[in-house]
Amino acid sequence: MGIESPAPITNEKTFKYSFTNEGGVCYTFRILKNPIVKEGKEIVFKDSSYIQGVRGITSGKLDDGCIAFAVGSDSYSFWINGSS
Repeated sequence: MGIESPAPITNEKTFKYSFTNEGGVCYTFRILKNPIVKEGKEIVFKDSSYIQGVRGITSGKLDDGCIAFAVGSDSYSFWINGSS
């Protein structure tokens, strides 16, 4: 369901409506609305904001259509979910 594209889609409309790009199969990207990111069972990003609480993750932000986290030296497993 949704749009699958060979390149991320980042423009004024995607920012206005809180869409982000999810990496897909074979180097494609899928547009997601209202993404929620978990590390393990803990939510670390929701409603376009970083949520503190996971040891070693010091920040997170939505930047140019991508969600980026600053992390320490450890092992992390991120899962992203949202509506497409």
